[in-house]
Amino acid sequence: MSTVARHVMITLGAFTLALVSAACFAQSNEELPEIAVKAEAPVVRDGFDANHRPVEIVQLSRRVGYADLNVGTHSGAVELQQRVEMAAKVVCDELERRYPNSTETGLQAGTCIQEAINSVKAEVDAAIAAAEKARQDEGRQ
Repeated sequence: MSTVARHVMITLGAFTLALVSAACFAQSNEELPEIAVKAEAPVVRDGFDANHRPVEIVQLSRRVGYADLNVGTHSGAVELQQRVEMAAKVVCDELERRYPNSTETGLQAGTCIQEAINSVKAEVDAAIAAAEKARQDEGRQ
């Protein structure tokens, strides 16, 4: 291979690497779709509960990404809902671990998880509906 050909190959390789790097950088700076699943619990600290004990509301959250899913399909929507449920379980378990005596009766895991899921239900439904609409619009074209 001649010196000129080698220089052309190196230049093309460098140009390609620059394009790939720019695309990756642009994608990493884009806002990827995600949902923040939050759980909260009253912890005796600030304010007062029914027994005149101080209460503070603590909250933990976990972000659920779904950029890798096509939530416009049934399987993608189910996977997103499963991720939300898992995130709710994780944050509720962590609240229970950190604050085992958070209320008079303690955290009720089932209630905490359901409330965390319910708090993002509208956001999940909106993401799924938008993806389904986009998929239907593509099918019409």
